[in-house]
Amino acid sequence: MANNTEEKLFSQFPPVSTEQWEAAITADLKGADYQKKLVWRTTEGFNVRPYYRAEDLEGIKYLGKKSGEFPYVRGNRCNNRWRIHETIAVKDVAEANRLALHAVEAGADSIGFDLSEKLSAQQVADLMAGIDLNATELAFSGKPDAELPDKVLSVAEAKKADPEKFRVFFGFDPLIRQLSLTGAFCDGDDGQQCYKTIAGFVRGAKAWPKAKFVTVSGETFQNSGSTITQELAFTLAAGHEYLVKLTEAGLSAEEAGPTIRFLGGGLSDEEVRGYYLRAKAFLFPGEEDFGITPVEAQSAGTPVLAFGRGGACETVLDGKTGLLFDEQTPESLEACIQKFETEGVAYPPQQIREHSRSFSEQRFEDELRDYCTRRYADWQRELEACSHHETAKEAEE
Repeated sequence: MANNTEEKLFSQFPPVSTEQWEAAITADLKGADYQKKLVWRTTEGFNVRPYYRAEDLEGIKYLGKKSGEFPYVRGNRCNNRWRIHETIAVKDVAEANRLALHAVEAGADSIGFDLSEKLSAQQVADLMAGIDLNATELAFSGKPDAELPDKVLSVAEAKKADPEKFRVFFGFDPLIRQLSLTGAFCDGDDGQQCYKTIAGFVRGAKAWPKAKFVTVSGETFQNSGSTITQELAFTLAAGHEYLVKLTEAGLSAEEAGPTIRFLGGGLSDEEVRGYYLRAKAFLFPGEEDFGITPVEAQSAGTPVLAFGRGGACETVLDGKTGLLFDEQTPESLEACIQKFETEGVAYPPQQIREHSRSFSEQRFEDELRDYCTRRYADWQRELEACSHHETAKEAEE
């Protein structure tokens, strides 16, 4: 007969004291430094221990708080309605549209287009073709184009998208992306024309309340070495500056505020590398032309389990530095994981790291330099040969 009474997990086992855990950890470390090996010190100065126990939580008043309740220790949402986002580098419009439709079919409901050049109105329409604008959020970044919002919103209007449902973001960020990174605004002056242009976007898009034109790129500060506190302070300061400048350009605070979007930095490079180092394997079920993350994982000595299309076929050595699976289905991925669990891969971590160096920036620079040096030497020899030929011809005459 089934036992339907509730029991706590491990209630049948004797309790293990903190001292016993520490003794077991010390034995496993075999003399290695506990603090250096297991304690992570964040850039903010916090020491994060490898484990915590019930006694560590005693006296903390906010443990019972729910999601969406102050002080938001479990997040500021009361639901799990997260969007699945896919960013696509737009080099060829037709191919980018194909990848976007494939991502949507696979479950994505937010598509980012990273533009390498300005697109015509027809190219924008082709890029957005077949995408349900009422169900799919769009974000545009990359090459600045003051005409892009009009082109995108014109397509939305032609497709009769619902203004209350169509969410679109544009990556205009002259304060951080231009001034902070390059030392100059987009128009080369004090930025007034940039703010006037953005204010014009807002005025022209009153029929599209879900459109946001300014994206405050907070991750730029983190990638430059700031702490979480510094990143938050700089990002909010930039947001406030935009609000001031846009009101000076003639907008009200109520008009300008909702069109500003904030992007945080997430994890630092150091934190990401820490996750790579601790991972048993890195899963890469997507398809990209190259795909930098599998190379990053391998640089940490971590095997990669990847979909066998695109750049992964070049960067991952099947059976050696990782495993490739044939179909983007749960069954194919599950079979790949099971194979990894039972067979592993041939290369040890050090050899996986060595393989990743074949895709390093240094190797690219060295080989490009060697190629240019060889071609220059060949050109000089050809030039000398031509010169000798001309000299000999003149001597004969």
